[in-house]
Amino acid sequence: MNREIKFRLRKGNKIVGYEMWIVEQGKSGRWIYAYSDGVFNSNIPPIEHNEKDQYTSIKIAKNREIYEGDILSDEEGIIEPDVIEWNNKWSEFRLSRLRQNTFLFNTGYDTIIGSIYENPELLPKEDEGQP
Repeated sequence: MNREIKFRLRKGNKIVGYEMWIVEQGKSGRWIYAYSDGVFNSNIPPIEHNEKDQYTSIKIAKNREIYEGDILSDEEGIIEPDVIEWNNKWSEFRLSRLRQNTFLFNTGYDTIIGSIYENPELLPKEDEGQP
């Protein structure tokens, strides 16, 4: 099974770039980088960062890649936003807060509206909707 090994790089709460592991035929693997535009180039030097968000290997509407920490909703804004995070019990990325670790597919979540680092205000408060 082939899958892309990528990370979104952050410095503080700001996205500063991306890194991806590539293996070229007949060569050993290496990291390549992209600035915040997401265009990878082997001539870009390593990007200074202090945190990483893992790529989930899932793409949604308009081929947008979902990374750990992304906040998702639906295109119409009807579904309460939720965040993607790693679930140790199921060994996969799942919706975390509102859906109590629900698998992403067939949920109606089809739009990335931000990330928990840059847009934490997009998530409902912990006590909202609780009895």
